[in-house]
Amino acid sequence: MVRPPFSVRSDPQQRAAFHALQQGVPSGLLPSLLDWALNQYASMPGVLTDEGKLGHLERIVGRNIASSGRRDSLADFSMALGADAELLLDAADIALKWASDHSVEILEAYFVEARSVYRVGTDPDGYGELQLRQSEEMIELIETEANQPGHAATHLRNAWSKCFGLNPDPKGACREAVEAVEVAAKPVVTPTDSQPSLGKMCGAIRDKPEKWETDSEFDRSVESVRSMMELVWNEGRFRHGDENAPLDVSQEAAEMTVQTAVLLVSWFRSERIRLKVQTS
Repeated sequence: MVRPPFSVRSDPQQRAAFHALQQGVPSGLLPSLLDWALNQYASMPGVLTDEGKLGHLERIVGRNIASSGRRDSLADFSMALGADAELLLDAADIALKWASDHSVEILEAYFVEARSVYRVGTDPDGYGELQLRQSEEMIELIETEANQPGHAATHLRNAWSKCFGLNPDPKGACREAVEAVEVAAKPVVTPTDSQPSLGKMCGAIRDKPEKWETDSEFDRSVESVRSMMELVWNEGRFRHGDENAPLDVSQEAAEMTVQTAVLLVSWFRSERIRLKVQTS
């Protein structure tokens, strides 16, 4: 946690306001973020823009950034980024594909110090990307589960990126979350089903909850797990053509769905949810 300046440390309300996450590009972050981005796009530091990287950025954001003056003018590029916070964030996000590890660490430090709502995460291909900041516990858990072998981890990486990336895709995130839980739960819930679905798994547990057990001492822990699975399923079931399913999903619902999926995948993988051993 960043230490507040002396001027606000003695006031609880000011201290709380200091630690609140900042949206967009707050004024205190702007100079540092702009300098970082310019360094990533410069072919000659402080002088020229790398036209190949500039063109890459323009094609992705779908607009002509160097619309006047010399295309290789770093000063013109700086003016364009400094006047458009959304473009600046896009430029930083895209530059993470080629930024050095040291540069990535510097950028993350900038975001932490500015209490930014953004952090530097990892996309499904292993490159850095800007993501909405989550709790340290959840970040640690997704980093653990997303680096496990197998398809469940792949779907989790996709779900997390689609949900918390700079340009979220809530519906796509929910689809990936459903598939992650399906892959993780199948060996435990419906191991012989050739066409498994999370809906069928929820039904199997609902019909015979006594077949499974968890590490929890709560008597209805299996039913609680099923409720979590149903939460994920209900946000992702539009992919099956259910006419009663929602046509879209909100960002808030997608975030809850993906976070729940991460927990479920972790529990199934670590056998915290398992078939009960049958005794004769």
